[in-house]
Amino acid sequence: MSDYVDAWQCIGCGRIEAPQNCIGVCQDRKVQFVYAGDYEQARRALAQLAQNRGSGDAKSVT
Repeated sequence: MSDYVDAWQCIGCGRIEAPQNCIGVCQDRKVQFVYAGDYEQARRALAQLAQNRGSGDAKSVT
């Protein structure tokens, strides 16, 4: 999986480093994003782990 992606998001209009009409209340703040593919991969792994734990097949992880 990859690292987080740092970006700036306006707390007023929601702009994320992309042109957008400003509504006059823009204030940027630093935010973090992950790639959608990495998120989906982690979500599937977590769902599989939860399924394994529910069936009693999960092994202890140290």
